[in-house]
Amino acid sequence: MDLGHANIWMRETSRIMRRGLPFQNLRSYLRRNVDWPAQVTLKTGRRPIQCRVKDISERGALLEFSERAPIGQSFHLKIADIKFDGVCRVKHRSSRTIGVEFGL
Repeated sequence: MDLGHANIWMRETSRIMRRGLPFQNLRSYLRRNVDWPAQVTLKTGRRPIQCRVKDISERGALLEFSERAPIGQSFHLKIADIKFDGVCRVKHRSSRTIGVEFGL
């Protein structure tokens, strides 16, 4: 995206946010907002790391941690509320959140 298009996009995004209009969801799978406890288990054998599932779709989820967690590119995730117990791959991360894709 060149600088001119980026400025137009930022201006339009600001306008939409000020007016409270919904953004168009371009994701392939609909996400559902949730607040479920979950556990991440690493291959290192350390004790599980507690987190919260903030949104979920059939292909992935957004996990929130109370602090920055030392997590690699793949790990084991357990979500008791939906009886999910499987491997995940990191798609994106920020300081306290990690977006994951289920399966490898």
